[in-house]
Amino acid sequence: MNKIRTPFLGAATATLMFATPAFANTQADLKTCRAALTEQGHFDNNLHSLKFSHRKGNTRKRTMFLTRKDRSDNSKYTIQCKLHRKDVIDLNVTPK
Repeated sequence: MNKIRTPFLGAATATLMFATPAFANTQADLKTCRAALTEQGHFDNNLHSLKFSHRKGNTRKRTMFLTRKDRSDNSKYTIQCKLHRKDVIDLNVTPK
């Protein structure tokens, strides 16, 4: 029984080790996009909520897809945040 359990635990541990950096990178990108949105006046933490949808690309050039919801009238906006390395190169905010 231990012979079966040991490889399984090793595989599960290896999976978690490789998944954590990707999650941390996504969280860092989300903070970068949120800062750019706040700087341009498209996001205020008191008035809007921001939800991560999905992400495309690689570590160098990638696009984050987010949804912004207004807390006052529940209107939704789709946000495309294009990043090159750690810099935001383009922001598109469109109504849903």
